[in-house]
Amino acid sequence: SGVGTHITGNGGAANGFDATTTNNPSMFTFNNSLVNQSCGAAWEAVTNTSDVLSAGTPYRLFVRGDRTIDLTDNNDPATTTTLKVTGDVYTGDYLPSISAHNGNFNFIGNPYQAVVDVTALTYLGDVNSNFIYIWDPSFNSDGGFVTIETSNGTNNSGGLLDFDEFIQPGQAFFIRNNLTVTTTPSITFTESSKNVDEIKTTTFSVDEISLLNLQMNKISENGESL
Repeated sequence: SGVGTHITGNGGAANGFDATTTNNPSMFTFNNSLVNQSCGAAWEAVTNTSDVLSAGTPYRLFVRGDRTIDLTDNNDPATTTTLKVTGDVYTGDYLPSISAHNGNFNFIGNPYQAVVDVTALTYLGDVNSNFIYIWDPSFNSDGGFVTIETSNGTNNSGGLLDFDEFIQPGQAFFIRNNLTVTTTPSITFTESSKNVDEIKTTTFSVDEISLLNLQMNKISENGESL
């Protein structure tokens, strides 16, 4: 499989993007603090590719395939690719910036390189921790959001992939404020919210069989193998 993918956006190569005829954006952030999030208004296109990725900052990225894809051909079939990042591993508490408005959604990324149990996060104020919402690319053939009941990991929307209340390294999720916010919501990731015993899903891991082959020889006093 290939490595990397094209990222397109306004200004093309001048802003560090892969140039296309339209330069339509393929990478977005989500503005949790926007008051009116209706009609996709909170999705904001990334303006350049020079910014450093930060642990816990989530993005929506349209993955066409690896970098051999022909950007001039809309019918060029997708290819398998691997996305890689480098940097320091984040440790300690993490408090994402979330909305303080009635019923608003919050897009939150896992800051750790470990599986996180969302039921073990620290919730304060009017945020509804009973449900999270995760993008399932296999849902309805074109992908869609599925609802996860955090108390038991049940997928309530008919998604096909094995998403549950355990958030994978590199995964993000949505969580919603209560319809009426009287106490400012907050969410805190802590080291104790990690679940290192939870097995990664196939989407966020590679199935590999490791074998260890050992050969033991007895050595005599003069250094010869027996």
